[in-house]
Amino acid sequence: TTSPENGSSNPTQQEGNNNSTSESGNTRDNDTQNDVSGKASGTKTETTTTQKTSTKTSNSHIQTKNKVVLYIKPVKTIRKSANKLVLTASLKINKKSKKGKTVTFIVNGKKFKVKTNKKGVAKLTIKKAVLKKILKKVKTGKKIKYRIRYGKTKVKKTMVVKK
Repeated sequence: TTSPENGSSNPTQQEGNNNSTSESGNTRDNDTQNDVSGKASGTKTETTTTQKTSTKTSNSHIQTKNKVVLYIKPVKTIRKSANKLVLTASLKINKKSKKGKTVTFIVNGKKFKVKTNKKGVAKLTIKKAVLKKILKKVKTGKKIKYRIRYGKTKVKKTMVVKK
């Protein structure tokens, strides 16, 4: 089965019913499962999501598992007089950097879509005119939320607005 997110196949065959039992004895549905954990590593934040997608055929159950890791370089503060804002995210699927995948950045409710380069890095630069519109209603000392999303993998952060 080809996964729409990465275009590669990693099939695992499984005979029988639609449920599998994990090592701990819990029953999971094979259609979709997310394991999300946030980890701090130096100056980057990492979020991992394991996504299982499945396709049923007449005799067997084929399952594809993708481990999606989204790293971000956090921005702690921004000045009201800033000329630009640069947000960076790095995407790895099954430990490989992926080119051409769309990563969504949401800054204070405004969406931006950016594609990854050959190293799997999506870099968003918000220029002064757009940044002024975003910061217009925010008072000094308040926080702005920004989120970065790829598929079901999400990272949420905040930055403080300074004078």
